[in-house]
Amino acid sequence: MFPFGKREDTCVRIPLDVKGKLFCSPMPFGPYDPGNALLKIYKQKRISFVVMLVTDVELAKKAKKDVIKIYKDNGIEPIRFPIADYTSPELHEFSKVVDKVAGYLRAGANIAVHCNAGVGRTGVMACCIARDIMKFDAAESVAFVKKHMQTKMTDEQIRLAGRFQPLAERLNPAIETNT
Repeated sequence: MFPFGKREDTCVRIPLDVKGKLFCSPMPFGPYDPGNALLKIYKQKRISFVVMLVTDVELAKKAKKDVIKIYKDNGIEPIRFPIADYTSPELHEFSKVVDKVAGYLRAGANIAVHCNAGVGRTGVMACCIARDIMKFDAAESVAFVKKHMQTKMTDEQIRLAGRFQPLAERLNPAIETNT
């Protein structure tokens, strides 16, 4: 049931050219957080924001704790964007979250992204953040993220990474893309 091999692999950094640090992990207090160690790891890594991609039903069923309250009590601000497992969200709203997270990373915040297992929805969010910050095309962003974390994105999720446009491209359609 534990897909990451070693405990230290449960919260991995995706290196980006910004002041802040992006980390990806499974959901704290969920089935892929043996010994409930992730909150402590988040605190050690000075994570200020957590992007929660789990649905309310998953959160209640799998964490069995008030994770949002625990984050707030520990000085971590949750950013909620629930996505049903094995699916992709509506692109426009998803892009707003990526824009916000990329802005916080550029400003120097450390951020964690998680779904339940930390491999599908988390992977696609990491790909889109990497596209925005690193100016990668879709294939480059997927390869980059896979180099740094274990991911099992669905074909639909990979297509979403391809349809995603970084904020600079959305603001200036004259910018050429490699996708």
